[in-house]
Amino acid sequence: MKKIIAILLVSLIGYSASSQKISDQTLSKAVDNICGCIMPKLNKLHPQLIKMIETMAAKDEETAQNDLSNWFSTASKEEQDRVGKDIKYMDSMGVDIDYCMKKAAEKFPDIDKEGLSDTLVDRMLLILDNKKDCKILAALIRLGKKMEEE
Repeated sequence: MKKIIAILLVSLIGYSASSQKISDQTLSKAVDNICGCIMPKLNKLHPQLIKMIETMAAKDEETAQNDLSNWFSTASKEEQDRVGKDIKYMDSMGVDIDYCMKKAAEKFPDIDKEGLSDTLVDRMLLILDNKKDCKILAALIRLGKKMEEE
């Protein structure tokens, strides 16, 4: 899980822009592009794993792991196996994320590599928060920010 978050942050760093140089409209289109590319992969994850990611972003890792452990104690073997496979799948998602970020960078050439600013990430999160289909991506970015601060 931490690997996928780290990859997402590194990809965002490579696909970052100076907050003053990119318009809200361009950033919104770029975020739409990233979300449209990454979300089909994230939407394949088991709902319980998605809930864990959201809990980790909003609360803490311990609470999320306790919730997942409690769920595992009552889940069927098939459901447990699927979550296990999805966790392994997340470890390999870096290639997909890199692809999505590179495609977005090609489509939005005014986005440069000056370094990821907190302001830019916050602007991206505001956009993602207003897109109900991108909530998991927003949660992953928030989780990455939390991990970075620790």
